[in-house]
Amino acid sequence: MKKIHSSLFKIAHVKFFAFFMIIIFSGEISAADLEKKGNLLASHALKYCNTGNYSLAIIYINKAIKIQPERMEFIYQRALILGKAGYYPYAINELSRFVNNKSYSHAVRFRADCYFAMNQIEMAVKDYVTFLIRSPKDAKVWAYFAEALYMAGDKKGALKAVYAGLKIKSHWERRLLEIKEKILLNQPIEPHKPLSN
Repeated sequence: MKKIHSSLFKIAHVKFFAFFMIIIFSGEISAADLEKKGNLLASHALKYCNTGNYSLAIIYINKAIKIQPERMEFIYQRALILGKAGYYPYAINELSRFVNNKSYSHAVRFRADCYFAMNQIEMAVKDYVTFLIRSPKDAKVWAYFAEALYMAGDKKGALKAVYAGLKIKSHWERRLLEIKEKILLNQPIEPHKPLSN
């Protein structure tokens, strides 16, 4: 009788262990599947964003965030899509979550672009300054900074920004020289497209 009870106990123990392992294994597969699905949705969002179909891009990135809300890269991607779509207040709100995160170093300059597009030049200038303190070798952002200063009426500051950018010797030299000429001739500057690159 004891042997029967012992055998039944062993069988029950093995069954429980097997069931427990299945649950764990199933959970791992589910997590992996969620990650794959999230990545696929995010890739679709990127594709539609790159073709200018921002409505679909937002739908896909929202789906990715819904199934994996802990993925900060998805939230950052949504912020960029919102900015490119012209939803600047929403983009600013989401980008603000990343401005002090070293993994997303361009968040502050993208936020500056949004402020610039909304004609909140003072806020844009502050964000461009913050970015350039961290990344002083970015000639492109020196050009953006020069545009913002000129729009704010600070011609001397704009020229200083141009000269700082020209010292870097990059392919942005041509754009910086164009801005310099416009400033010296007191002509309007056509600003860059927000979050264009």
